[in-house]
Amino acid sequence: MDQLIKQEIMAQSLDISKKLNKIFIENETRSIKAKYAVEEQMKGFPTDDLIESAYKDATLSIENMEEFNAAHILVETEADAVEIVDLLKSGIDFSELAKQKSTGPSSSNGGQLGWFGLGQMVPEFEAAVMVLEIGKISQPVKTQFGWHVIKLNDQRAKPLPTIDELKPDLVQKLNQDRIDALVENETSKAKIELFDTIIKPESIRDLTLLDSNN
Repeated sequence: MDQLIKQEIMAQSLDISKKLNKIFIENETRSIKAKYAVEEQMKGFPTDDLIESAYKDATLSIENMEEFNAAHILVETEADAVEIVDLLKSGIDFSELAKQKSTGPSSSNGGQLGWFGLGQMVPEFEAAVMVLEIGKISQPVKTQFGWHVIKLNDQRAKPLPTIDELKPDLVQKLNQDRIDALVENETSKAKIELFDTIIKPESIRDLTLLDSNN
């Protein structure tokens, strides 16, 4: 009660005859009303069924997508790459050769790149990986980074993210779509009158124009 009394005392002390104060109050009031109107419409939304449906739609596009696990040795010239292929054919270990010869950042890790999907590597590299058999070595492949010799370690269907992993993003999108639909629906029922008046942007930003009562 004491807090309410103090708030009311300070509220009544505000000079609302000033245009700037009046506009600030109108803006705040409109914003608060809009906030509560949206919250009222969003109660209980989204339901578990909607989230599950959105999850199925989101994962449909990534079902049956392939992931690849590969290693590579990156060198500057084609001749260097051909030499790498010959050394590997002679039985030299790929990982050790990558540590010795590769100029790429993965050299210290034996050239291992881990798992990656389509779109994560440059097209020439991906094309070479896609036609390789597991355990096989590619011929020299040229990309914008240099010449690669690639080894395909493994291949698998891309694991789908769980619904719990995607839930925050799904809820956010469902909420935004719902709010957009609500605003569009209310706007369609409203009578809106726009005045054909050209106002300079700098004038809108100039709050000193509201200091006077003119």
